[in-house]
Amino acid sequence: VYTNVFIGPAKLAEIPEGYVPKHWEYYKHPITRFLARYVFTSHQQEYEKYMHLLYEEDEKMKIRALERKVRDLMEERADYQAYYYRPVSGKYVRQAKRQREAIEESSGVSLD
Repeated sequence: VYTNVFIGPAKLAEIPEGYVPKHWEYYKHPITRFLARYVFTSHQQEYEKYMHLLYEEDEKMKIRALERKVRDLMEERADYQAYYYRPVSGKYVRQAKRQREAIEESSGVSLD
């Protein structure tokens, strides 16, 4: 009620030369203009967000295709250590060997 009495609906006027209206200035009612300006995103922003989403999905699709090609070539040739290959560190083997030798030395029993 306050906006209808004191502010009122927007009136059409000539747009000055060189002036580009903001996206919220196209709405007639002041509450709608307020919501369009501060709450909702503009149509252009929504469009650009959607285009970015499509771009990201396209990039993911290209990466997945490349990974699939790499995986197929590795399977075909079978001569690569790939990301499924987990190298074993010799540190733990040497540590276990030292412990076994210490137990054998202290007890006099061979653990072989």
